[in-house]
Amino acid sequence: MLRSTTVLLATISLLGPACDGAQTPAAKPAAKKADNSETKDKAPVPAQPATEQEKAAPDAPAEPEAPAKPEAKPVAEFPPLAADAKALDVMILGGKLMAPQGAKLGMNINGWQEIAAGKTFVMVAKESYDKFSELKKEIGDAKIVVEDDSTVVYEKDGGFGFIAIVEAKGAEEYEGEADRRIECREGSSKEWAIQKKAKGHPREVIDQMVGVCRSFAVE
Repeated sequence: MLRSTTVLLATISLLGPACDGAQTPAAKPAAKKADNSETKDKAPVPAQPATEQEKAAPDAPAEPEAPAKPEAKPVAEFPPLAADAKALDVMILGGKLMAPQGAKLGMNINGWQEIAAGKTFVMVAKESYDKFSELKKEIGDAKIVVEDDSTVVYEKDGGFGFIAIVEAKGAEEYEGEADRRIECREGSSKEWAIQKKAKGHPREVIDQMVGVCRSFAVE
């Protein structure tokens, strides 16, 4: 009897909580893992192309500035040709000049074509592709009285001398083949072809010669 009572009490003790309606506390949910989305490594950002300033090294030397081109000199003014000037064909130069009345062609020596009128007007012209700056060196330290980018008049032997370069365009259909460039000086063809120099002339005659040279045109 005692043994039965002991078993019954043990059974009631085990079933007691269920019988009283008590519920076993639910197991706590497992703690959520911390959201590390913000700390996750972000996708790499593509590299941006370097700017022009970034390309240049900080210590790169500055590029030297291009030297300024010298300003062109104003075209020198000379008296106009005489109203009765006439066209003179100079076939060896491939063109014509407006020359004083009575002007005619003289000798041609080594390409120097002589043009003469009266007793005081004697000049020469030839086809030339020498640089004007190089030609000007020939006058040395002579005093220059008139100068531009293609003409110089200077004192010479008690008178004056000159060097002039004239470029004349041919017809467009020849695409430059008919273009001509001539050089003019005071004096005779003999003086320039043989002696390489000429005596000075009066200033008014030199001015007239420059005008004749500048009148050159391709036929």
